[in-house]
Amino acid sequence: MAPQPPLLTMSGITKSFPGVRALDGVDLEVQAGEVHCLLGQNGAGKSTLIKVLAGAHQPDDGEITWRGAPAELRTPMAAMRLGIATIYQELDLVRGLSVAENVFLGHEFTSAGFVVRSRRARAEAAVLLARLGHPEIDPSRPVGELSAAQQQIVSMARALSHDVRLIVMDEPSAALDPDEVGNLFRIIASLTAEGVAVVYISHRLEEIRRIGDRVTVLKDGRAVAAGLPADTTPTHDIVALMTGRKVEYVFPPRTPP
Repeated sequence: MAPQPPLLTMSGITKSFPGVRALDGVDLEVQAGEVHCLLGQNGAGKSTLIKVLAGAHQPDDGEITWRGAPAELRTPMAAMRLGIATIYQELDLVRGLSVAENVFLGHEFTSAGFVVRSRRARAEAAVLLARLGHPEIDPSRPVGELSAAQQQIVSMARALSHDVRLIVMDEPSAALDPDEVGNLFRIIASLTAEGVAVVYISHRLEEIRRIGDRVTVLKDGRAVAAGLPADTTPTHDIVALMTGRKVEYVFPPRTPP
């Protein structure tokens, strides 16, 4: 059997803004069903790269292939139609709308072309929430009344409502307590078992070894390491790649006062 092509390949991606070259020939390859961790200091180019992947920015140069075929991600909806969803650190939910309305925002169930079928939306949202292990979230409840962790679940349900094959998660654990982080990792494991790929961005290196399969490190708009095995690469080596200098101690011993 011939090997399957990568789910996503970004080759030689460049992007400049006035006065700064945010991406300088970045490569990224993601396989179906893997957690690919994207690391780098602030300003390394992570946000710009995922916005190119999300269709929010257009690259100046480079090529994107999806399931082995060239792809043009002209808009966020174009990316979503392919099966690429992005969950930003600042969740883009409408707080005054219900959970179900947020999940199906932009692709509502309608009859006669314009009448929104709210009952079906609530039922379908409940199925997605149960799939994510949160059947207790009421699809009729306004999103603004939910906790940060529950709002994140709603964002994931919205992604899954589009038959997504790749989810980008930007610092998803930043606002979660330890128990909620454990549940997030359980959901990620469930998604990858179904063949969904996850691009995971985090500054918490202990998380990378816990859930990551491979690692790509960005520095100053370039990929200084690509596809490193997350469970075998020493943490201090990753820090050295991110900072550009050797690190003897990730957590140096404290000196007495």
